[in-house]
Amino acid sequence: MWTRPDKARADQVMDSSEVLFRKRIVFCEGPIGMPMSSPGVLADHLLALDSFSHDPIKMIIDSPGGGVSSGFSIIDTMQTIESPVWTIGRGCYSIAALILAVGDPGNRYVYPHSKVMLHLPWGKVSGDVEDLKIQTGEALKLKNEIVDILVEFGCAKSKKQILKDIDREWWMSATEAIEYGVADRILLPGVLI
Repeated sequence: MWTRPDKARADQVMDSSEVLFRKRIVFCEGPIGMPMSSPGVLADHLLALDSFSHDPIKMIIDSPGGGVSSGFSIIDTMQTIESPVWTIGRGCYSIAALILAVGDPGNRYVYPHSKVMLHLPWGKVSGDVEDLKIQTGEALKLKNEIVDILVEFGCAKSKKQILKDIDREWWMSATEAIEYGVADRILLPGVLI
């Protein structure tokens, strides 16, 4: 039976216990919150690997972003396990950029042609005026949480500067992401895998 190449690749990656358990590699691909990058799948993989040993776990990120709550769930799991999580960014946009930034200090990598993008959280609101006020207040809290996480995990900018930068999409090359403080090094051949 013929299957789409992307489905076949996803099945191969998900079924590959050698990659997951021997090489200690997890994948954060596609929209955060969708099946391949659901917080449950990634959290389960991180927790399982952490239960076997506390050697570094490598998380390869190639994501357009997604749900902030789902991203925070992944970040919380990364921070509660004992194993350091080395992040490797291919393309890290929105909440995926935050996941990259929360990796083990000194071990947050980007490929030479990676792109990283930060922006304000966005979403749809509905309801009466009081509901809109509540939802606006929650969006402001999320914005401040994102900025606090960036500062806590090494962003080289002040809160005020980050807020100014992410007011619209803030695009960075690999070198710019390192200068901004959301990554540490460019991944060179043979460094990790």
